[in-house]
Amino acid sequence: MSNGGDPPTSEPPPRLATETAANRKVLNSPGYHEHEATARRLDALIEIENRAARRDREARAFALPAGRVRDLVRFFAFTYGEGMPDDDGGRDDAFILAQHVARLNGDPASNVAKHVRQWCPWMDDDELAALVRRVQAKPIKWSADTLGKRLGLLDEVRTKLRIKTIGGCDVSKAERTARTAARKVQAKTAKRRAGGVQARDAYEANSLSRTKPWEAEGIGRSTWYARRKEGRTGAPLDRSDPCKQSCSSGGHTCPSSTRSQAAPPLARQGEGVAASVLCLADDASLISVVSWVRASSWCHSKSALSIRPFQGAQARPLGHPHLA
Repeated sequence: MSNGGDPPTSEPPPRLATETAANRKVLNSPGYHEHEATARRLDALIEIENRAARRDREARAFALPAGRVRDLVRFFAFTYGEGMPDDDGGRDDAFILAQHVARLNGDPASNVAKHVRQWCPWMDDDELAALVRRVQAKPIKWSADTLGKRLGLLDEVRTKLRIKTIGGCDVSKAERTARTAARKVQAKTAKRRAGGVQARDAYEANSLSRTKPWEAEGIGRSTWYARRKEGRTGAPLDRSDPCKQSCSSGGHTCPSSTRSQAAPPLARQGEGVAASVLCLADDASLISVVSWVRASSWCHSKSALSIRPFQGAQARPLGHPHLA
């Protein structure tokens, strides 16, 4: 802006949103410009793909009339042979063919005249010119099912002739779609079987959840999986004789055969300790302590057999409430 007689000064351009203080750190980062260039390349690639997709859509739009004409010619050749008859049915089919060839590349009138003369050589010039004017005045587009019903195309004939752009008059589009999907599933299944993949029924029949090998080994499911992870799964457990598996292998003897030579149980050890320690006590204390050692479950722990020095004529195990 100008002040009085001063010459006008140009104002600085407004700062971009990306040049604010909040984004200055990002703009000054070492890899920002590299990432920006990468993003621009990606945008260019996306634009190329979009243009290719548009071309494909346009190509399919032009390919549909050509494919429809090809299917019509195939059906008319199967139905009539080399030419259409000179009757109402032949003229109706010629009109259907003319409607489709008019949308092909090139001059519509020339395309209609060329195809109609090939299939209807009996049609004179006046009738052909009237047919061309009728087609150009009101173009008609039929769907696949509508055209199939008008032509009377059976699904068996459609499948035999490999017609793709015209539906069958006796099978709906939903039924054809379901049949195509089932055919694709069968093809994929056959490919998987050829690759060695088992069927689900066969897999479940031999699955661990069905066979339950942990029950044969006499252990729980989680224990079996833990041992399997460690590689320690083995032969089934024989509950009738716990030592059967061990005795069958060398270097093992059953406890029943060496019970007389084995060390006495912990309870008997407690009796011996109590008897040997309390031999200096009086008879009443000895009887009471030995009775407690035999009856109490504390005999099975080492702490219950700890004997503190006796005072006078009594010796007491540590921590026992009845002999305190």
